[in-house]
Amino acid sequence: MDRGTAPTITTTSLPGGAVGVTYSQTLAATGDTPMTWSMASGNLPVGLTLTGGDTIFGVPTASGTFDFAFKAENITGSDTQDLSITISKTLLSITIPAAITGVANGTEKTAAALGLPAAVSLITAEGNVSGSVTWDVASSSYDPADTAEQTFVVDGTVSLPSGVVNPDGVFLDVSINVTVLAAVSTDKVLISVTTPSAITGVANGAEKTALALGLPATVTLMTDEGNVSGNVTWDVSTSSYDPADTNEQIFMVNGTIILPSGVINPDGVSLDVIVSVTVLAAVSTEKTLISITPPTAAITGVANGTEKTASALGLPATVILVTDGGEVSGDVTWNVASSTYNPSSGSEQTFTVNGTVSLPSGVINPASVPLNVTISVTVKARSGGGGGSGGGSTPDDQNYTVDVEVKDVAGNGTKKTTLPVTVDKTAGSAVVDIGNLFLEVGTSVINLPSMPGIDTYSFGIPVQSLSSLDGQGALTLHTDLGSITVPADMLSGVKNVDGSKVQITIGQGDPSALSETVRTAIGNHSSNLPCRWTESRLRGTIRTRRSR
Repeated sequence: MDRGTAPTITTTSLPGGAVGVTYSQTLAATGDTPMTWSMASGNLPVGLTLTGGDTIFGVPTASGTFDFAFKAENITGSDTQDLSITISKTLLSITIPAAITGVANGTEKTAAALGLPAAVSLITAEGNVSGSVTWDVASSSYDPADTAEQTFVVDGTVSLPSGVVNPDGVFLDVSINVTVLAAVSTDKVLISVTTPSAITGVANGAEKTALALGLPATVTLMTDEGNVSGNVTWDVSTSSYDPADTNEQIFMVNGTIILPSGVINPDGVSLDVIVSVTVLAAVSTEKTLISITPPTAAITGVANGTEKTASALGLPATVILVTDGGEVSGDVTWNVASSTYNPSSGSEQTFTVNGTVSLPSGVINPASVPLNVTISVTVKARSGGGGGSGGGSTPDDQNYTVDVEVKDVAGNGTKKTTLPVTVDKTAGSAVVDIGNLFLEVGTSVINLPSMPGIDTYSFGIPVQSLSSLDGQGALTLHTDLGSITVPADMLSGVKNVDGSKVQITIGQGDPSALSETVRTAIGNHSSNLPCRWTESRLRGTIRTRRSR
């Protein structure tokens, strides 16, 4: 039966928007209809909503970059896509700079010398920001060689800073009136210095330079023959301003006046000036952490012997963080290694795992909400029965036995018996002495039951049982950790075999300690693996089981 086509979201990015400007964008996906859309995580920009099933629509009211994910779903399946929208501030108007007067005659024909402001105030729906200006001084009518008073206009072009857009086409050209004083034929006597006005509304993060902060290049000097301009060198570096501080900052900048030519200071008027500067606080788009929703459900029913890792035990990778902007997900690092869980224990275990939450980008924790969480985990007791097809008793004490079945070459059972098992739970080992039950013709099968707390099984086999010349017999050993089959002629023709007994041990080891070749051959699944020893007749078959 045709199951239909599940959705595949084809919208992988979204265009940006601007505050106060209508935004509309339709999401697209392939797949069978009807199809429903929903938010999988995150939040749309303030003022935007999902309307009409698949359209993001509205008028943004706040700037910033907003990350979220959408889910498309139909009767066959679903698809999720991470997306983001950047909303810029919308330019409403530009504040025209005030006229500059009192410029000293003969001042160089440059923006800096004439005291033209490096930036103007841009009015947006979210407050004022600074925009740099490029002044076309060269095209003005000013002539530095003219000793008469000159009043002229300088045209400039505003450059929008990052995060500000101009959807309404606000005119970006500005102009400023400049008055250069007439030349003074004789020296003027300095009477006083006019303290510059405080500078306010500087954008947060402005560079720590006089130009970026909008400090005046000149101040007005009062002389006995009128006012003149004097250049100022501002010592911005020693001010308390920190461009990395996102809070509002009000600080003072000290400066030193350089007297222009033709002005003298016989009375020793102080040439030190100071100006107050206010830098605005940054517009925050971060979410504030209120609380953490810990995992509500304990993890139960975990299989005995499960690896001691967060993923194997099924611990959740994330938890829900409650913020002033809604719920978001936070990754958790679980300290499984410090828990009391013992993968080698066959008993039921209930233990607690501690975890530490990592805050995602855009979430802050000014209230120092604890980032620690815990979860309870229960691992089931190991079940009995072993890994073979046969039985064998599994009492709670140490009196274990194994089933032995002998078959002839035709596969017919000719003999059944049991053998005692020596168990050392302290060492986690079990030993079986096979004796002379291993036939030279036919197959002997030994099924060892599962034993709680045992991770190593050893079998003692007489050397003569593995030295058959016709090679028709075999011995199969079954345990819950794995199985091995060895031929009756395994030691036939092998030189320098000492002792009367061979011991074969089956145990659970660390795969990382094996060579790359062996790990590749074994893998993580059950398989029959032929193996050969260094002598040509030393061979057999090993059956491995998935690591518990």
